[in-house]
Amino acid sequence: MSLRCRDFVSLAALGIALALVHPGAAAAADVPIEKMQVKMGHVPSFAYGGIYVALERGYFAERGLDVELVLTRGGDTAFQVAGGTLQFAGGSPDSAFFNGLKRGLPLMGLATLALNPPDISDTPLMVRKELHDSGAVTKVAQLKGRKIASLVPGGVVEYLLSLALKSGGLTMDDVQVIAPLGFPQMVDALTTGAVDAALVAEPFGTMSVKKGVAVTLENKHDLGEQLLWIQTNRDFAKDHPNVVTNFLIAYLKAARDIAKETWRGDAIVQIMQKYTKVPPEITKAAAPPVIPPNGGLNLTSIMNQQRYHLSRGRLTYKDEIPADSFTDHSFLDQALAQLGPYKQ
Repeated sequence: MSLRCRDFVSLAALGIALALVHPGAAAAADVPIEKMQVKMGHVPSFAYGGIYVALERGYFAERGLDVELVLTRGGDTAFQVAGGTLQFAGGSPDSAFFNGLKRGLPLMGLATLALNPPDISDTPLMVRKELHDSGAVTKVAQLKGRKIASLVPGGVVEYLLSLALKSGGLTMDDVQVIAPLGFPQMVDALTTGAVDAALVAEPFGTMSVKKGVAVTLENKHDLGEQLLWIQTNRDFAKDHPNVVTNFLIAYLKAARDIAKETWRGDAIVQIMQKYTKVPPEITKAAAPPVIPPNGGLNLTSIMNQQRYHLSRGRLTYKDEIPADSFTDHSFLDQALAQLGPYKQ
């Protein structure tokens, strides 16, 4: 897949080019092994596919890391990373992250954990099948005044929902947002009629269709948007740079496996079933996220999310925080220097 715009590409481009001209450069960039047990915060989902594959195939162990998965939830994740309870975690550029950053928490994004695909959303807007079949709601504009489920106020799902509503000429103020609801609870709410629509991450969108309770209303609203990133504590990274770089080396190896074998490859499907409990037939039918094999962040999307939260009054400050103050590409650059760029 071709990733557009410079924001998707690591700042290591020049270094990689030199490594290609001088093959010996990559070998010389070998990252020392620093053995350590680290904790990685996660929520069982496709977005963490690269982490699961790296665990299953021993890529973290190869880099001297004993990685323990820890279940996390919402904005709590940023505080656990800042407090050192977690060394790594999946996170998003949400209001909790930015407010914590403004308070001086040592948080930073390292690399992409998951992006929305370029062709079909991994977070579709679903509407109750009854409403769709009756003709009451067959387009986004007809959701005006209706109840729509969302994940966490001030989170990435709220931002993506705003994009879905915008595609129909609506804003968040035009609907009744029901939050917080977990994705499984959203499917239940659609089933019982407690909500009229929901922005549901895969595989729950596909599950709701298979159950016959919902229909996809919009799935082109957030193509390429940043979903989750790998975040760490800036102080931890300063004290243990080799650990951080080796974590990314292992992760990128797994991301490349997914790119080569695809989400429908039997071995990948089995790993997803083990960690997410999603049946293989659902995994193969769902629209999975993109796990970029070169790890680049979509900085345009990240900054747009910050602006959205500012516009909704969810942030404790008024002036944007520049991306280079909360992202650090240097560890990803070193990982890419050792592995070389992935080309499809």
